[in-house]
Amino acid sequence: MKGRRGIIGLGLTIVFVILLFHTGAAFSMPAGKAWGKPPFPPGSPANYQIWHDEDGWHIRWTSAVRWRHFRGRVWSPDGEIFLVRKVAKEQDDIIRKRGNAIVFNAHTCGGWDGFDFRFSGREVVFDLKIDGRYCPGRVFIGASALNPHHIPFA
Repeated sequence: MKGRRGIIGLGLTIVFVILLFHTGAAFSMPAGKAWGKPPFPPGSPANYQIWHDEDGWHIRWTSAVRWRHFRGRVWSPDGEIFLVRKVAKEQDDIIRKRGNAIVFNAHTCGGWDGFDFRFSGREVVFDLKIDGRYCPGRVFIGASALNPHHIPFA
């Protein structure tokens, strides 16, 4: 009896550690939670906003007061991704389709930058940085402005 509890405890510990340190897209959000635009205007403190609506999926980034660096990759592991439209990018900003991903490297201050996209798979994964760092508290998803637990996320 005592040995059985030890094995069960060890098994649960292993599962917990795997979930805790998994670096993939373990955080998954139902698409319905991303419906509607987050309620923040352009020029808000540095953040990403992600949502979908009847026109497809949208990602925007903005910052207030000073120039910030936004860099990332959006991809669908089980489908195709389509870049629909680029939004208000600066001259040296890069937003492009590369393989089965959309990659971007951009700077902004005060306005919106971003793009609209569609994808054919079951999930889309976001890997987003602000000034070279992951900032999940500055990523807002859907009209409820939910934050992912970590980045990358799906």
